Amino acid sequence: MPNPYLQLFELSPFPAVVSRLDDHRVLAVNTSAAILVGVSPADAIGQPVSGYYVNPEQRLELTDRVRRDGRADNVRLHIKRARGEPLWVLASIRVIDWNGEAAALTVFHDISEQLAAESSLKASERRLAAQSDALTDLTTRYTSPGESFDNRLRGILPLAADALRVERLSLWRFADNRSTIRCDGLYCLSTGGHDSGGVLHRRDAPEYFAAIERERVVEAHDAQNDPRTSGFTAGYLIPNRIGAMLDVPLRHDNETIGVLCAEHVGRTRAWTVDEQNFAVAVSNLIVVALVEEERRHALAHARG
Repeated sequence: MPNPYLQLFELSPFPAVVSRLDDHRVLAVNTSAAILVGVSPADAIGQPVSGYYVNPEQRLELTDRVRRDGRADNVRLHIKRARGEPLWVLASIRVIDWNGEAAALTVFHDISEQLAAESSLKASERRLAAQSDALTDLTTRYTSPGESFDNRLRGILPLAADALRVERLSLWRFADNRSTIRCDGLYCLSTGGHDSGGVLHRRDAPEYFAAIERERVVEAHDAQNDPRTSGFTAGYLIPNRIGAMLDVPLRHDNETIGVLCAEHVGRTRAWTVDEQNFAVAVSNLIVVALVEEERRHALAHARG
């Protein structure tokens, strides 16, 4: 690179590195690149640039391409900072003459956030597709009359748990003059097992009972520390290794009659808006099934 361009190289807002083609060692690095990678220019010079690749073989393959074509444009590279943290960059490379030596000038920029956004969008699209399929199936299979509520629930919970990607999904209803909630059905995704009969007391978690009677959705991304759900920590959350809860109260005639509880086993988990909306839709289906069951029982009783 001719000397008149050294200042432009140094002042460029884009990270840039010059490396020898023969041994891949750094000949020059500008301030932008040094800051991004987390190394001083003095420490970088003379070091093999392949050491900053997550997979050093990618550097060797890229060098062969640059030798052949004299350039490479818009190449995604998986590199790492001086402390080892990986990041993705988009790079363009040119073969240049650096003080009489064949070298590669690489100019790049960090695209880690862009790729993360793309990944998040794809994940959101997959979630929405799964939720749409599940709701279509649930609506088709479980809003027709005739089937008992228990059978409907045993069908609803697995489909909804799979769409939400939660290990435990359960339905609880108020009992004992609203001093407790009792489990009508609990589905475990990993085992495919069903359970019921658990009891949770208002006295152990009054904040939780107040929340499900007041709020539309209780999205506790850190259940053991959320004031609404932390009352269950010792007796329920820790024994079941629950890190996050997404609870949707079931309401009929302006009264809370129960709660649909999605429980994430493991660490904390942020609940997306689409997951919350899906859980609300499932809770509405359950309310419809409960109302139909009550009407069926009332009609049978009236007929004697």
